[in-house]
Amino acid sequence: MTMIAASKLAEIKIFEDLLDTPENSLVKKAIAAGRLPIGYSCDITPVPLFMVGNAFPVRLRAPGAGDTMQADYFLSLMICTYARSLLQSMLDGKYDFLKAVIGGAGCTHINRCEQHLTVVDSFKKRIDEGKFPLHILDAPRKVCDGTLELYAKDMKDMAAKLTASLGLDYSDASLRKAIQELNRFKALLKRVSDFRKGPEPRITGTEFHKVMVASHVAPKDMLVEPLEALIKALEKRKPVTGYRARVMITGTIFDNPAFTELIESQGALVVADRYCFGSLPGLEPIPEDGDPWENLTKYYTESCECARMMEKFDDRYQQRLNYMKEFDVDGIIIQTLKFCDTWAYETPMNLDLLHAAQIPVVKVEHEYQLNGEGQIRTRVQAFVESIESKRLTAK
Repeated sequence: MTMIAASKLAEIKIFEDLLDTPENSLVKKAIAAGRLPIGYSCDITPVPLFMVGNAFPVRLRAPGAGDTMQADYFLSLMICTYARSLLQSMLDGKYDFLKAVIGGAGCTHINRCEQHLTVVDSFKKRIDEGKFPLHILDAPRKVCDGTLELYAKDMKDMAAKLTASLGLDYSDASLRKAIQELNRFKALLKRVSDFRKGPEPRITGTEFHKVMVASHVAPKDMLVEPLEALIKALEKRKPVTGYRARVMITGTIFDNPAFTELIESQGALVVADRYCFGSLPGLEPIPEDGDPWENLTKYYTESCECARMMEKFDDRYQQRLNYMKEFDVDGIIIQTLKFCDTWAYETPMNLDLLHAAQIPVVKVEHEYQLNGEGQIRTRVQAFVESIESKRLTAK
């Protein structure tokens, strides 16, 4: 079997090293310098709100997740393993370093997890004493003037909590500076992402996945130099070879690059990623002129392609077709977490439309932890073979 081949890049290692534990080396370095880590859980949550002053954002995940017995007691076995694994990580003390947690109303499962942070011993006392802000942003599921106004108000209420507890400055000037800093960071990630395009891609999907996840879990200013070094290395790198098909992965929470590596082991080069922790959309700049609160409200709701935005299904479907053209995609892998409510209706509708359009597509259902590798490998292998068969038939 032909295997995907790419020269080894030493510049990837710094990103790999940040993924094994929530309190990674750069997080520790930032905390030692007096900076304030703020945990957040959803793409709908405006990241610049956690980049003002000496604060920095940490996207919540559960690397190395195993048994979730304690979390199961507070939640339910019918809740997805991401939410249960995250609460278990909190109970195990892996996020004790956080100074606040800001949730996004992405789905009922993650909301249940965040609501139960009050049972975490290391958080409970600080929450009761008003020293640990815990706030779930009530993000709208439908975009209109009324919902945007309410969302902006809720963001300001959250900011007031962070100001009172952590002394953060949410003046327009401070917030505008944070937006500009994030935009510069997004521009670097966009340059890395562009190396996936064209007939001679310079980065594998597994490598890009590692970079994207790392960009969410460490202070972004500390990753600027590593990203610049990676871009220079990719400019000189020989193209990736040996792949049998170019695919896009779409779906639910997906923060473990080992899944992508498993998919690519079957010759399916992942060139586009429309999932939580992915880059599509997400690398577009936030408007910098005008009212920063209004800009954040509109950007994070109008650009959101999460299945939670139910009225935007047609827009999401069309955007996936656009991504297929932009990244020259041969087929789509829809990965879903078991018991994910939002994708329970999104997936079958996508499958019906993609099948009708004769676009190669396969659904892979999995748990948050990497297991069932054999089944995933078999499904992806058959999917790649179907793409190759279609390609031969078309000649």
